[in-house]
Amino acid sequence: MESETLNIIDETAVTILAAASAGPVTADTIHERSSVPQSTLYRRLDRLVDAGLLRSVPRLNDDNNNQFVYECTLEELRLTIDDGEARIVVVTNRSGTTETAERAVGTHCPGAE
Repeated sequence: MESETLNIIDETAVTILAAASAGPVTADTIHERSSVPQSTLYRRLDRLVDAGLLRSVPRLNDDNNNQFVYECTLEELRLTIDDGEARIVVVTNRSGTTETAERAVGTHCPGAE
């Protein structure tokens, strides 16, 4: 997993991933669950799909038109704080293969020794 993937993890991404974690959902459903503005939502959905954190699957809606549903591929997203340092850990499970990535999300806090 590349560091680019980790760099897109922010509050908006976490909100979208949480909204899509219960199963395949449309962008409209994610918007309703998350209140992320639609203009932001579609850009972020594309980035999360490109990063492999969401999977987009085409399906027919009730009017027999194609629409995409989104599924979260995350197995785990964890923030660890230890000795004044914060790290984010992302674990994805794609097609039975587990990938893990980690990055620091802040600097060492003075006086935390």
